[in-house]
Amino acid sequence: MIQLTFAQIAQAVNGQLIALNPETVFSGEIKSNSKQIKPGDLFVAIEGEKFDGHDYVQQAIEAGACAAVVSKKIANHPQVLVSDASSAEFFEQATILALGRLARQVHRSLTDLTTIAITGSSGKTSTKDIIAQLGSLIGETIYTQGSENNEIGLPLTVLNCTTSTKLLVLEMGARRIGNIAYLADIAKPNLGIITHIGSAHLEIFGSEENLIKGKSEIISKLNVNDYAIINFDDKKSIKASASTKAKIFSFAIDQAADLTASNINFDNLGFAHFSMNYKNEAEPVQLKLVGKHNIYNALAAAAAYLLLGVNLKKIAELINQVEPLSKWRMQFVNAPNEVLIVNDAYNANPESMQAALLGLKQILPTSRKIAILGEMKELGEHSSRAHRTIGSYVAQLGIDHLLVVGKGARDIFEEAVATKSWIGSATFHENIELAGRYAKELIASKDVVLVKASRSVGLEVLVDQLLTDLRQK
Repeated sequence: MIQLTFAQIAQAVNGQLIALNPETVFSGEIKSNSKQIKPGDLFVAIEGEKFDGHDYVQQAIEAGACAAVVSKKIANHPQVLVSDASSAEFFEQATILALGRLARQVHRSLTDLTTIAITGSSGKTSTKDIIAQLGSLIGETIYTQGSENNEIGLPLTVLNCTTSTKLLVLEMGARRIGNIAYLADIAKPNLGIITHIGSAHLEIFGSEENLIKGKSEIISKLNVNDYAIINFDDKKSIKASASTKAKIFSFAIDQAADLTASNINFDNLGFAHFSMNYKNEAEPVQLKLVGKHNIYNALAAAAAYLLLGVNLKKIAELINQVEPLSKWRMQFVNAPNEVLIVNDAYNANPESMQAALLGLKQILPTSRKIAILGEMKELGEHSSRAHRTIGSYVAQLGIDHLLVVGKGARDIFEEAVATKSWIGSATFHENIELAGRYAKELIASKDVVLVKASRSVGLEVLVDQLLTDLRQK
């Protein structure tokens, strides 16, 4: 973080200093997890559903925190006390607002910083990871770790910037209309990327129109000198682009666009090989990422660097070296007897589920394919139809075996077994433990196994269970 006096911090967050010298310079890190505190850090006490950070101020101070940002006065500790949030603010929790306000001030003070922001129903984390790995093309880079893309994770990421940071890469997630607008106000982007707008969170947003409106907030903050990077193969993303004053830079595979991919094929591991085309140039790309969907992610990332003045050849060379950064996203796990488990258990929606299944089909084409699938959450009234679409797609691809986990995903199983043309098999399991027992007996040498569901289903537990079982088998 840049150096600030506690007086400057208090002014930024509209807080009161208690047992702190206003002229003391703070140059540590800001943390909301007391277990991560190092000497000299500043602890922000946040109330969660299952905990209250104020209960951990003592622990943070003992670990070396120089002070805490609190909304409840804590006796005998140095602190920045912030008042209850105004009802006009987007979030009601005072310490979260304080965190955002401080991040906003720091971001606006960094005049030599380029900010890239990414959102979408799918692909945003992978796109962010690709952009982050190419950061050396610009200079010192700070980027969202994992999916810390909300009102807590994003400001914490911004606050990691220093005066030497040249590139800030931020993933922006949304749970309702106004989320992304709030985040983009903290860190106004120079480049805003919409990867794809699908059906994730339809239950929360209530309608497709609201979903598009929510995602478009990332580019509505852009000005006429900025760029909105839009997927022209996605009609919803094109619709969202009407909300920006910025210049449009398009990418696509099937439609005409500024940046395109052609001559697409996949190697034995399902990695995409293609030609990346921009103006009158074409460069070969050999991704180390599985599936067609990662071509879109690579194009979006490449678009950002083209707009920052990097030539296509250099971009392609570095994209060839990119590897998965975030766990549980088409992550290859080598199990005993040459079994390959593809752990994609971080999250799921209809579009990402189909992309993962297609990737499964393309990996080691001669191997037997097993899909272990759980529920896709937050689809509301569209849930049954969406799950049945996945069951039909499993059959259409000719996946050899389907294991469906949990009542919420039962429609996948029912639609797959109802497809008369499918010669594969399907089983339904009430819980992860039962699915794991069955999978242990089913999986044989050289099988490829996809594990995917929404995050709250917790199928990463099944991956660990399978690894243990297969070692003992």
